[in-house]
Amino acid sequence: MIYDGEIDFDAHWRPRHAELRRPGISPPFTLTLMREGDADRWQTRIHVGGGTAHGNVALTSVAGGAMRLSGRLTPIDIEVASAMSSFNRRSPLSGKSSGQTVLSADGKSAGDLARSLHTRTVFSVNPATVLRLDLEKAISTLGKKRDGQTALQELTGRIDTQNTDQGMRATYTGLKARAGKRSATGEATIYRLQVEASGTLYLAEGAIGAPFTVSGPVSKPKASVPPASHAAAVISAAALPVTGTGARIGDAPGGTVDGGEQQPVTAAPIAAKEN
Repeated sequence: MIYDGEIDFDAHWRPRHAELRRPGISPPFTLTLMREGDADRWQTRIHVGGGTAHGNVALTSVAGGAMRLSGRLTPIDIEVASAMSSFNRRSPLSGKSSGQTVLSADGKSAGDLARSLHTRTVFSVNPATVLRLDLEKAISTLGKKRDGQTALQELTGRIDTQNTDQGMRATYTGLKARAGKRSATGEATIYRLQVEASGTLYLAEGAIGAPFTVSGPVSKPKASVPPASHAAAVISAAALPVTGTGARIGDAPGGTVDGGEQQPVTAAPIAAKEN
């Protein structure tokens, strides 16, 4: 990726003022740092994805001559897909996100800090769209068809990002989505352009739960659902009365279908897979 910008230093190479840009990106990405007096603390002004993520960061010394970077940002109305494309990354979602971010990093140099950067964001996207996957189509066709999108009225959760030597790992936890009378919960990990996710789609206002998994390339993920989910979809469409709440489709023997092939099923809690 190409950046340009300017930086003015105080003594001991502490930035007084700095601005970083991604040329040719629209909406523009800019990061501005402004030092607070002589303290190792900076106000941050970030514009990305048509929204903002302003806040502050601080630098402290730790044992062994290392440095620790910490900070807080407040993302507001950031279009997720646009923000990801600003850094040459393909997003599985679109929609404007807002929330709260805590960041941290440790190292003996600026490069070490960048390579170890970790962020944790509690977010909401309202409304949201799952790109390149029609989850309802995947459920109703037993995973045989999945192309399209999934419109959501609301998506909330937490995302942790961790820079590594082989790229950034993004882990989504506590995901909750809502679309009309249907809702879903789940977790996911995106790393090296691959997605691994699992969750439960609740039909008929939460009365019937259909487990699902999503895996493969971010550009074309595959969805797997149990055969019994077909019955759940039919029941939901017919709006038949359901007794009780929290029923889970697919826990009985019968197999998980991915493109029509049956495999054994074991009921398990929602869990993301690490790469």
